[in-house]
Amino acid sequence: MRKYKIIVLALIALPIFFILTLNITPKLESWFSILDYNQNFYKTAPNNGTPDTFSSPYNSKVRVLAQSEFSVVIKPLYFRVKWAVPELRVGAPGTNDDATFYLAIYSSVEDGAPPVYVSDKLYATAENGTYTADIPISGVTLGKTYDIMFKGHQSLSKKLNDVQISSNTTVLNFSTLDNSSAKGPEVLLGGDISNSGVTPKSLGDDVVNSVDISVLLDDLDLGDASGNFVRSNINQDTSVNSVDFSIILKNLDKIGDQS
Repeated sequence: MRKYKIIVLALIALPIFFILTLNITPKLESWFSILDYNQNFYKTAPNNGTPDTFSSPYNSKVRVLAQSEFSVVIKPLYFRVKWAVPELRVGAPGTNDDATFYLAIYSSVEDGAPPVYVSDKLYATAENGTYTADIPISGVTLGKTYDIMFKGHQSLSKKLNDVQISSNTTVLNFSTLDNSSAKGPEVLLGGDISNSGVTPKSLGDDVVNSVDISVLLDDLDLGDASGNFVRSNINQDTSVNSVDFSIILKNLDKIGDQS
């Protein structure tokens, strides 16, 4: 009789065991997925501005569990340029400082490492040297510090070192050395006008040399009524002339901060 009781109890317990196993295993798998998700939490979202989840062996479970139980929303990160001032422009300060540019982000702890992010298109500052719209970025971690580079279409690149990404929108002030808020005396050194200048990759070679001299000589005495149509019109007056040539000579053999 005791033997039969044991068999009956086993038959009752076995289905219960399988039911518990089926219910618990996916939940454990999902919770381990959350651990994997949390390790990648502070990576930036895609540039399309929509919340998203990140690469994980359990990506579909992470998405469902994170949104239903934690209501996680990942916001994209942006840069704005408060000031970037080209040197020796004609006119009153802040009235002729526009420039076509792109941004690049470098690790602040790995010297010589390639950039972690480069703008995929060119932007243009206003006449006061600012760009107040949001520039979407990726490849960085909120709370960490990076070196941020500005490369203008007529100037050598300029870096701001150890900029902390502390909020969703980081304001960059290239007129300073420490990214403080007030306008400073730092300027973008002029003279890099080589290559076509229509994409980030073609916006000069970040050195002022004989190539830039030859470009300017080809455009010498060329009129530029608007002041910013001819790229070799470095000081943005009304023509390409000896003043632009003198800016190149002043900065001859200098290289930008990205080199």
